[in-house]
This record gives sequence, structure tokens and C-alpha cells, in this order.
Amino acid sequence: MVVAEVTHPLLAESAATDASPPPESLVSELTRLAFTTDSVPTRSHLLYYQLRRMLGQERLTACLSGIQYLARSEDAAGARLLAAFLDANTPSSLLLPKVSRFSSTRRVMARLAAGAKPDAFLKNWQQRLAETVASGEKFVPPIPRTKTRPVPPDAEGPYPLLRSLLRHLVPNTDLDEPDPQRAALLASVLRIEVDAYQERISQLAGMIDPFRVAAIARVLPLLARADNALRDLRRLIGWIEEGNFSAAFARSVPRYHDALDEAERQRFTEALNSSPDLCDLAELHANLEAKPMPVPELAGRMARLMALGHQLVAAGKRETELDLVTAALLAQQYDADGEFVMPLTPDLAEIVAAVLLAPSNGRGLGSWSLEGLEVTAEGLVLRRPQLGLGDRIWRHDLPTADESDPQAIEDTEAEDTEGEDQDEEAARNITTVAFKKMVLNNIDSTTVVLGFLRNPKVVAIPGLVAAVAVRTRSSLALETIASDRTLYTGFANKGVPLACLQSPMNIPVKRLRKFIHVKYVDRCELKRIVKDRARYRREVVDEVKKYLGSLT
Repeated sequence: MVVAEVTHPLLAESAATDASPPPESLVSELTRLAFTTDSVPTRSHLLYYQLRRMLGQERLTACLSGIQYLARSEDAAGARLLAAFLDANTPSSLLLPKVSRFSSTRRVMARLAAGAKPDAFLKNWQQRLAETVASGEKFVPPIPRTKTRPVPPDAEGPYPLLRSLLRHLVPNTDLDEPDPQRAALLASVLRIEVDAYQERISQLAGMIDPFRVAAIARVLPLLARADNALRDLRRLIGWIEEGNFSAAFARSVPRYHDALDEAERQRFTEALNSSPDLCDLAELHANLEAKPMPVPELAGRMARLMALGHQLVAAGKRETELDLVTAALLAQQYDADGEFVMPLTPDLAEIVAAVLLAPSNGRGLGSWSLEGLEVTAEGLVLRRPQLGLGDRIWRHDLPTADESDPQAIEDTEAEDTEGEDQDEEAARNITTVAFKKMVLNNIDSTTVVLGFLRNPKVVAIPGLVAAVAVRTRSSLALETIASDRTLYTGFANKGVPLACLQSPMNIPVKRLRKFIHVKYVDRCELKRIVKDRARYRREVVDEVKKYLGSLT
């Protein structure tokens, strides 16, 4: 039996299964997207917002193949798109910019100052805001006011103090033993803005005319992204309250999580894995999910691997240069707790050691630094301190073969210009059945559901609120339905009381007790509840028993 010789990954030639070039129109479109902005986070958002629109279409596979082709071709657009595809950062870096200006807090307070009547949620929010400001004044000295220039709206009231608190309390490094008092105050500051953000989004959802297709088509994606951001922000707050500062401020997460929700991410992964030609891009994506790495750190590893590959070509050990996709795969696969460690065979270790000792020469790849690489008993090692910090900044974010000299550029953060399709669709009526289906399809989005429950046109659709009460797993949505009389009375909502009793969510029985009455639920149905214990919570069954006993 003949055993095939295994080639070391450092010497393996790239298996370019995507050799056929994509259509010229697609290349032009991808190139235009790649050069839209120099900000990697903004470009990453734009890329994934575009790919999200293609979910379920063949065009998605074509675009991903185009990105992979351009990256293998050492094209500048390919480097920019691959950097956007692989961008990752810590949760705090992704989420704190959403709350740093406290714009939602300012707008909610402005609405209350204009005479809006606060409900129980807003009264509680105002009380928590006052308590947080009082606690924060002990940590941050008061900010002096200047009388020489006009004071902008966001420089009045508690906003400067909240922004100073945020800057003061957010740690610069991963803390092993965070101060519980500071962590609690930081969580309180963040929760103030997050709750105000949810209030604003719910107000927006409640103002939409649910029977205008154009309005729904434009706003629903915005509401879904806002709901995802709120969910992630609450998770960040939970980490801070638990004292898990490593998860909040040190551990990186893929930036595409900010553009795609969990269901969309699953569909995107399935599309990547469905095409054999995208196997390398799918592997990059899987590695990104398992061990996300900031682009500057990834670029530092890739550049050294590509420079080493160039020297191995010159030594006759390789036939072709390492392309961006292969270099990125190697940089990800041999990550060992933040360090790059690649095992080497004894023969290859001698060759690599000789290459590392030889002076660099030539232009392009031949002039790139191999600093930080060394051959040890573990193999080829690149230590963490050599990555990212003090490293060169690449013109196109990832190393490309046409760069022979370090290119220092400012990494300016462009404003997030989310590419939303603004084409107006002709307004037309939508059937009640279709609209009910659309609401139930968004049942997992608490913000969207709360917004729709505020809309009288939605509440007037027969059976819709009852369907929401049965299907939602949001305690906040259920408590809203159970506490608002307009949501459980009238012909359209006659099934809501029974639906609330059927819900498996653990909402207090005292909130449901008023529904256990023949005024809301038929007596025969109440008797059926006692017999059908499998569909109802035990506490609800016990309350129904007591009520029926009082009738006899």
C-alpha cells in the first residue's frame, strides 16, 4: 500500500478552486464597496448589510466567490474586503460607541420636559437616573460651566456627568478583580441609556402605519438591528454586573454579529458551507467564530507568514507565494492562546531558521520584516507583543504584495453610513392575514412587539394580540399586555385573557388573577383549565380552582 506524503502547511501550494474570474460587473461592484471608506468597522458593517439582503439568493454565493477571488489575486479591493469579512473587536469596542453620547437619554428627557405623561416604566427610569447621577458625583468632580459661550443642549443637565462617568469607569485593561462598586455604577450608567434607547425604538415602532408596505419594509430591518443591539448591550451589562470584565472588555467578538441576528448568521453560515468553491472562506469564517482576532493583529501574522513564504520561494521550497486567504487561514489555525505556534518537522525547522537568520533583501515581499518570528522546540513561534503594537499599518488593512515600504496612515473612524435601500415602494394595502404573519415572524424582537402593541391599528386586528400573548417569550411583552386594558378588552382582543393564562412564562399570578373571571373567560373554559393541567401552569390551575369553588 502506498502512503501519500503529507506536505507541511507552510509548503503546501494554494488549491485555487475559484480560478475562474467573476463577472466584470460584480468585480466593479465589490471594488466600489471596498473603497467606500477607509474605516474597517464601517466597511465591515456595509459589507454584511449588503450580504444580509442576499440571504436565500444565488447572488450571495456569487458575491462571496468574488471576495475570495479578489483576495487570492492580491488585489487591493480583495484585501479590504477580506479585512471587513474578518473584522473583530471586543464587545465594549463594538457597543460602547452606541451609548457614549447618551442621545437617547437626552431625547427621552426632552419629551418628558415637553409635557409627555410618563408611564410606570419611565417613572422608574427617572428615579434610577437621579440615583445614578447622585452616586456618580462621588466619583467624578462636577464639570465647571463657562459663561462666555452658548451651552449646547447635550452639555446641560446630567449628560456631561454621564459621559465623564463612562470614560472614568470603563477599564483600559482586563481587570482580574474589578471593584464591585465601580462595576455596579458602570452597569447602572449603561442601563440608563439602554432603557432610554428601547423606549425610543418602541415609540418609533408604535408610530408606523402597519398597512403601508413601504414603511414596514424600510423600518423593520432598523428595528430588528436595534433589538439586536439592545440584546447585546444587556448582555454586556450582565457581564459587568457579574464582574466578568474579561468577556466585556478583553475577549474579541466578530463584528458581523452587529449586522446579522442569530437566525441570519445561521443562514449565512449554511450558504458558505453549501458551495465547495467557498471551502476556504467557510473555514476562515468558522475560525473567526471560534477565535476572533482584531484585524491589526491578524495582519501582523499574515505579513510575516507571507514574507517567510517569499523567502521559501527564493530557496526553492515553494513554487508560489502565499496568498491572502492561505496566510489568513494559517494565522488563524495555529493560534495558541494569543500566540502563533506552528509545529515544524526537523528538516523544515532548519530551513526556516536559516531563512530567519538571513538578511532581508529586495523589494515588495522581500523587504517585509520577519521580526518576532523564531524557531523553538515548539516550532515556528510569533509572540503576542510583536503583534499589532508598533507594527506597520497597511494601506489596505491587510498586507498586499505591492507595498514595499511601511505606509503610515491614520485609522479615522468614519460615521456609520448604513447602506439602506431608500427606493420608495408604491403604498398599497396589506391584508390582515399577511400583516399578522409579519408580526409573528418578528415575535422574538421584544422592541418590535412592544412598538406594535402601542399602535391602535395593530391592536384592532382581531386575534393578533392573543396570538402574540401565546407565542411571545418576553416577560416584558406579556406584562404589558396584562396591564394595559386596551390590549385585553373589546371584540378584537376577546381571546387575550385566555391566551395570557395559557402562556408558560413565569409572570406573577397576581397579574393574571383578574382574568380568572367569567367576565373574561367562559365558565366552561375555566373548568377545562382545571382538567387540562398539561397546558397551564400549576399556580394558574390552583387559582382557577379557588375561583370556581367561590362560585358554588
